[in-house]
Amino acid sequence: MHATLNSYVPLDASDNTVGLLEETFRYLPSEGRLHLAEDIIQDGTHYKLHQLAQSIVTGLLTPMKVAGAKTAGITPSPWLGRLITTELFDRDSFSAEHWQAIRNLRA
Repeated sequence: MHATLNSYVPLDASDNTVGLLEETFRYLPSEGRLHLAEDIIQDGTHYKLHQLAQSIVTGLLTPMKVAGAKTAGITPSPWLGRLITTELFDRDSFSAEHWQAIRNLRA
């Protein structure tokens, strides 16, 4: 997994795909880490890794932060047959660095 992430070429100076995936991996329980590592390895192309990170942001992290009835549009996942659920995360354990990585990726 780390070799795949280390070979990623950012799309531009604000692309924080690797940081977001690494930080997300850090907060997942062991089973979630296994699935994310598999997805990173299987999706190894640059575009798909970026899309995977966007999918995590729009499908999981942003809805966790949204207040009220607003919901964010979801970036389609680059892989089929898998579902990342909010049960995989402990929302309160996210670090300031994690939320900054999310903001940088969305910018």
